[in-house]
Amino acid sequence: MNEPQAAPERPGLPWDAIARVLFLRAGAEEIRLFGNRELAVGAVSCWIVGLGRWWDDPKAELLQKLGLGSVVYPFALGALIWLLFWPWRLTHWRYKALVAYISLCAAPGLLYAVPVEMFLSGDAALSYNAVALSIVALWRVVLIMRYLLLAPPLGFGLTMVATLIPVGAIAIGLTMFNVSTGVIEGMGGFRGSPKDAFAAQVGIMASILLFWPLVGAVLVHLGYTIKVWFWPKPPDQSPL
Repeated sequence: MNEPQAAPERPGLPWDAIARVLFLRAGAEEIRLFGNRELAVGAVSCWIVGLGRWWDDPKAELLQKLGLGSVVYPFALGALIWLLFWPWRLTHWRYKALVAYISLCAAPGLLYAVPVEMFLSGDAALSYNAVALSIVALWRVVLIMRYLLLAPPLGFGLTMVATLIPVGAIAIGLTMFNVSTGVIEGMGGFRGSPKDAFAAQVGIMASILLFWPLVGAVLVHLGYTIKVWFWPKPPDQSPL
């Protein structure tokens, strides 16, 4: 795999990297060069979002209250995505750059850290949390797709496959192990009946909608992996 050459570093931490990533301003070469400095900024962002997510939940554990679970999250998700697509022999497939990018996507989570229950009615607060959770989830999926389009780089078809596999596997896995309700409650603020039932319904519906597309994406992943290892493309061709 070819490693991009590092550009001269500016003094201090690149806090503006958060805005450049979130608003789709970071280009391919910049994303490929993400390293320790961007990772440090992203980790702080994840920590702040984690503090905001759990500060008003009396059932939260100590590590959640301290925001440390949110700091670990990009490393775990990054490892999952990196390992899933390592067999594709992508040109610019760096674990550190991927983790740094994922951590820089954390800031939208502040939308569902707002304690709307303090100044809105129960139904209004539930509606706000549902909309905020949907916006944040969609925003982050778009950001991951952008990384896959620019950094490795992948074509649109393989980007859809590479996005669907981890997203679908996580959603279905959480539902199968009966923890999707707790995750949705924690992220969206749906705590307490009948909000528990609403969170459970969201998890089940997401799993149903994603199951067959996930099966198709896994088959494409397997087929493309076989192609890469046994029928490698000429150097001047791009992925699908």
